[in-house]
Amino acid sequence: MVAQSKAHRRRTCAHLDRTDAEHGPLARPIGGKAPLPEFTKYQISGLLEGVKYDPKDVPEGTAIYVAACRRAGVDKGGNIKKLGHVSTETIANLKDFVFKGPFRDQGMPDFTAKLKDEDVVKIQAFIQGTADAVRPKK
Repeated sequence: MVAQSKAHRRRTCAHLDRTDAEHGPLARPIGGKAPLPEFTKYQISGLLEGVKYDPKDVPEGTAIYVAACRRAGVDKGGNIKKLGHVSTETIANLKDFVFKGPFRDQGMPDFTAKLKDEDVVKIQAFIQGTADAVRPKK
């Protein structure tokens, strides 16, 4: 059994000798000479600020967002919209978008029967709290 395990490891790890082009941009063989991908700096400019919230609502707002909203915020390419970079007015008036909002014709579901006003307040706390958490401290 030990011999099979070593043989299996050799077969499994043999791919590490291939070029990066065979594995994609994030794979890099041991001892490979290919340059690392360029680092993408996190976008801080335009980060949401000014939405009033209670920090104690952030954990529950996170859970509600993940359960109800995450899939609704995915565009046709599978990307989640950067809610931390939308306007303060949009997040402050989030219920106007969540309940019978203007983006229903673009695929956003109507959450009228699924969420309550207090759920939206907690989602606002999650969005603004997350923006505040990643913003560099002054």
